[in-house]
Amino acid sequence: MSIKNELKYPEGSYIKWGNEYLKVINNISDYTGTVMDMCGDIIHNFYFNYAGDVAELITDENKISELENFIK
Repeated sequence: MSIKNELKYPEGSYIKWGNEYLKVINNISDYTGTVMDMCGDIIHNFYFNYAGDVAELITDENKISELENFIK
């Protein structure tokens, strides 16, 4: 098993940050990575934990399916 599979926010997973949903594109640590918003815009150097806010990993299969169908 690679280290990337052991991360809290694995590549390809979805997270909730505030009231936004984001897809993790590239993640080299549990602190920062590259994500894509639901409009398809890429955010580099995204912090999963910043100023007391922590990203929530989405694990609900129904929500993941909904997000997969929504993302552009």
